[in-house]
Amino acid sequence: MFKNLSRISLFSFIFTIFSLLCVSPSFAFSGSGAGTSASPYIITTCEQLQEISNALYSYYQLGNDIDCNVAPYNTGSGFTPIINSGYGFAGNFNGENHTISNLFINDPGVANVGLFGESSGSIQNVKLSDVNITGGGNTGGLVGYNTGSSGTIADVAVVGGSITDTGSGDSVGGIVGDIYYTLSLSNSYTTVTVTGGSSFVGGLIGYGEATINNSYTSGNVIATSGGYAGGLSGAPINMNSNLVITNSFATGTITGGTDGGLVGECSPYISMTITNSYSVDSTLCGYTNGTVTINGGSAGGIALSSFYKTSPLYAVYTGSPSWDFTNTWKFNDTSSLPVFTWLATSTPTSAPAASGGGSNNQSSSAPPSCTNQPPTNSPNLFEIKNMGTSVTLYFVPVSGQNNKYVVSYGFNTNANSFTTTFDYSNTSGVIPYTVNYLFPGTWYFKIRGQNGCMPGNWSQVLPVRVGGFLSLEHTTISNNVLGAATSSTSKCQNYTVKPGDTLWSISGDILDNNYLYNSIMQQNRLKSSLITPGETIKVGC
Repeated sequence: MFKNLSRISLFSFIFTIFSLLCVSPSFAFSGSGAGTSASPYIITTCEQLQEISNALYSYYQLGNDIDCNVAPYNTGSGFTPIINSGYGFAGNFNGENHTISNLFINDPGVANVGLFGESSGSIQNVKLSDVNITGGGNTGGLVGYNTGSSGTIADVAVVGGSITDTGSGDSVGGIVGDIYYTLSLSNSYTTVTVTGGSSFVGGLIGYGEATINNSYTSGNVIATSGGYAGGLSGAPINMNSNLVITNSFATGTITGGTDGGLVGECSPYISMTITNSYSVDSTLCGYTNGTVTINGGSAGGIALSSFYKTSPLYAVYTGSPSWDFTNTWKFNDTSSLPVFTWLATSTPTSAPAASGGGSNNQSSSAPPSCTNQPPTNSPNLFEIKNMGTSVTLYFVPVSGQNNKYVVSYGFNTNANSFTTTFDYSNTSGVIPYTVNYLFPGTWYFKIRGQNGCMPGNWSQVLPVRVGGFLSLEHTTISNNVLGAATSSTSKCQNYTVKPGDTLWSISGDILDNNYLYNSIMQQNRLKSSLITPGETIKVGC
């Protein structure tokens, strides 16, 4: 079950001291810079990238994007992993948000394979694109074998291509193959296919002790010969190690002898915590000889407010600690799953789906400069109707020139977490507009008109509570420009529980939404969801 169960402390001590005393010889770097923190070596070519092996304790910085699809790095064994006589990188590498593309490494009989074969240093702000990496043990896109006790990797990505380990019983990961001590990995992601044999295979990390924060994978993870496969990590090290996963997710297909949406092996003997994270695989953890129940499945360690995919998904965004949908998370309407706010700058994402013919594109860019005249006034948003997991906004349109509306909504009075836009130019009547797939909580909405590329002024902000039934009626609306208004009546009633009833079935039958069972519990101040036949409860009040 465990690999390298004993890490010999004496060897570790000797190795650390020897590594500190071993200083890379000076060399004539072909680029600019002095290799210091004040004057790092500036790398502008794949050849200069290869030169890092000659000075493993220096500071490096990318000066531009680099394409390694050039000889001799695109033939034979390709790029040589950055390592020197068994000593790994121990310096600082800052990609300055540049991309290294077409990295090709073909070393199926060699261990410790990746851009950095071994590393105990700091690596940040770099993207690897269209990689083709094959190793024979401890293989990773960025680092094959992370050896340091304080190494950090932050703001990195490995997108497109494949990473393959041909060894037996070894480790392969989208970013790091194996971790000897411990590693901090944050704000990073992979979209590559990661494949290993009877080994530990992970979308981010193959094997080892790590803290993973604000990171995700969307590529497939495959253990071809019955190994452990996990969306983020194949497995921690052993009973003395820790694996901490926070605000992270995996959406690829996971295949292995033992596979989990986030972690392949989640032994109860390992200290592990998963917080505010999710996978679309049917479990969070593959090895299930554990004690913690997560959405009906078992896993070792502790899972706090985490889940694997269910349908519909909005019902799972409850629990403690709560999910931060202001600073950390936003929705992706293509699957009703949350994604990171920072993805808006690198990967187009959308707000929850809305009806009324609108689109849900979110954008943080300023309106373009144009000569269109702005709408002469702001819309009058006068009411919002709660319909369980959807809300309908009712507003009076603007007068004058206007051809579209922008609805903005969120979790505080700024109402600016998501936007949805729909075309409409009529200036009379009352417009209803419905936004779907909202998870329970208090939402705030506002709306403005727009004439071409020129925005108008926002309306007032109105709040609405989602997740409980509100008995609002619309009996006086006329000239409903998107359809005839219909009167609704309150569903409030005293209901006598029948044999076989559950709060789930009652909320579905009466309120047309099974997930409103929480509102019934709140209305009746029930401490649990257990109900007794013959008991009378209030529903929809």
